[in-house]
Amino acid sequence: MNRSKSKLITIFFLMLILQSASTIFSQTPKELDPKKWANELSKKSYTRDKVYTKLDSLLQYADSSHGIIFGGSYSLFIDSATVFNFLNALTAEGKSTNDHFKVGFNCLKARAIYYTNKKYNLAPLKEEVKQLLSSAMDIAYRSEDEYLIAFASLQYAQIIYQFGEMGLAVMYEKNAVDLAEKLSYPVRPQDYQFLAEMLYWVMEYNDCIKYGKKAVTAWENSPNEYKIFTTSCINTVALGYHRQKMYDSAFIFYNQALQLSKTIKDTVWMGIVSGNMAQVLYMQGKYDTAYVLLKNDYRASKKSGYYDNAANSLQWAARANLAMGNKTTALSEVREAFQLLKLWPDAGYLRNAYYTTTQIFREMGVYDSAFYYNNLWSAINDSLEKVVATSSLSISKARLNDETSRYNIQKLNREKKAELLKRNFIIAAIILISIIVFLYLNRLRIELREKRKLNIALEKTLVNLRNAQAQLIQQEKLASLGELTAGIAHEIQNPLNFVKNFSELNKELLVEMKDEIDKGNLNEVKSIANDVIDNHEKINHHGKRADAIVKGMLQHSRSSSGVKEATDINALADEYLRLAYHGLRAKDKSFNATMKTDFDKGIGTINIIQQDIGRVLLNLYNNAFYAVNEKGKQQVDGYDPTVSISTKKLNDKVEIIVKDNGSGIPQKVVDKIFQPFFTTKPTGQGTGLGLSLSYDIIKVHGGEIKLRTREGEFTEFVVQLPVSA
Repeated sequence: MNRSKSKLITIFFLMLILQSASTIFSQTPKELDPKKWANELSKKSYTRDKVYTKLDSLLQYADSSHGIIFGGSYSLFIDSATVFNFLNALTAEGKSTNDHFKVGFNCLKARAIYYTNKKYNLAPLKEEVKQLLSSAMDIAYRSEDEYLIAFASLQYAQIIYQFGEMGLAVMYEKNAVDLAEKLSYPVRPQDYQFLAEMLYWVMEYNDCIKYGKKAVTAWENSPNEYKIFTTSCINTVALGYHRQKMYDSAFIFYNQALQLSKTIKDTVWMGIVSGNMAQVLYMQGKYDTAYVLLKNDYRASKKSGYYDNAANSLQWAARANLAMGNKTTALSEVREAFQLLKLWPDAGYLRNAYYTTTQIFREMGVYDSAFYYNNLWSAINDSLEKVVATSSLSISKARLNDETSRYNIQKLNREKKAELLKRNFIIAAIILISIIVFLYLNRLRIELREKRKLNIALEKTLVNLRNAQAQLIQQEKLASLGELTAGIAHEIQNPLNFVKNFSELNKELLVEMKDEIDKGNLNEVKSIANDVIDNHEKINHHGKRADAIVKGMLQHSRSSSGVKEATDINALADEYLRLAYHGLRAKDKSFNATMKTDFDKGIGTINIIQQDIGRVLLNLYNNAFYAVNEKGKQQVDGYDPTVSISTKKLNDKVEIIVKDNGSGIPQKVVDKIFQPFFTTKPTGQGTGLGLSLSYDIIKVHGGEIKLRTREGEFTEFVVQLPVSA
């Protein structure tokens, strides 16, 4: 949707380094006086007088083999050995008992490890850096100095982000900013901007908008405003609205960003913002205007070497072309987009290109290619959604750990103060020492029990978090099977009751047969034997029926084999109708509906993938029952909720019609009904995937699915399948 965030943030931090370092280019390694800097770092005011910023800016240019060239000459050169020798000397200066010194030192060392090793594999150093940062946070919390806590949180976020810990970075950056605002301490515009960018990536769009606006205001009020950053922040606010489909608000901020980018004559940002605006125009059906803007963004980004953004704009242009009926041109454009993504890969933009390609091939009638690209889209989409979900879970876990750490440290501080008070009291009142010792030991035992309870509660919380994550993954796999469970239980009970009853009857008949044999009544024995045989056949019949239901359940629960089989479509339609109805009845005992069937017995069998067509029927039945149930709640006089199913053979096709007399579908949304993620149900009651997947399944079978509806009266889905594949 805009230029890759990871690259923007990299450029962003490079500019920040240049900004903060500009005041110290004249310094040399000779000015790294450990005694001087130890004294400065020990002052409580160092986070406010920029001493830490100056020292950090000096150390972050450390390089094991090269200096930094400014203005054509070496004005600054520090090797990594000098950096760590300096840090060791700082420790030796005897200021390690000062909380401000400890926090500043730990953060400096963590940053030094990153800057001196960023060209190499950082993974082995990650735990060391996290340990330094966690120690700094613990010290800050223990000091109960909120300024120091805010400072340590900010450093934690900005350093740990470089190691890919998005969850921790978001949580600590937000902690730092919120605490600074609470203390009326000025927040730098780049800190607001960094937080807004990260919140966008973890899909926290409301907070993204909130802090993005603060970043815009802060940059505009800054004497050192970088207007390219202001443009980026305004664009990020617009994206937050855009992602929530609040297009009017998004357009207002896009226009602001566009005007500013024109003012500073930044053609790249002019193209990016124009491309984003074009996507809004596309969603509003203004395809020709959107196409022009998207092509301009594509050309500007490609010319500047931003091939990922160029590719994304080009695939959006292909969508606009497709909407205008230019299928061949659209296909050519999306193919070029794939080539550009090879030069600058981006998973999110690749997902967009797969989706566009799927739609193009579907419109061209090339269903095998459409199916192929749809599978690629589905795989990469699941992967990206999992990353976001993992980041959200990481943020929640980080917040839990941070609150626990803060609680434990504050509790420890109270315990230390209480212990000091006890010692003074013992000295002043030695005669009460035995009582005090008893009370002290008793209190320790109570606290130990409380700590154990707290640890158990924390362990349970972590287990619950892991279980919740596993359940979210498993829930999708079992959703379809769960729809049938109650109905299957109802259906299987009938044949099992027959088997049980006839078995007991046979037992009684066999006892009676023994008596007749003893009496020598051969004719009666034969009559009883015939009854036993008849009952046995009924047991066999109902046993096979139960077996068929179980096999059907197992077949539905397995992944589709993709193999077509000769299937009695009437039997399949009837079985899934009863299963769907009884499944809904099991959930809501008050639910009732009349079911009408009209099956064409001359159809015979057709070749289909049973599991897939079963899922289509189940989805249509559930929608129909839902519609009549909702209309029934309106208490319309004389209303009889009815769902009708009929089949008919039409030359070389078989037609299946599912009709309900619910409230119908509004005409304005009829064209969207088969689109992915579109649903007419309230939020939380539907995913919007059922009809989209049904549409794809029918198309794969070479058939069609159509909708006929009249608002307030009925809805009718017509499925046509070829008799022979």
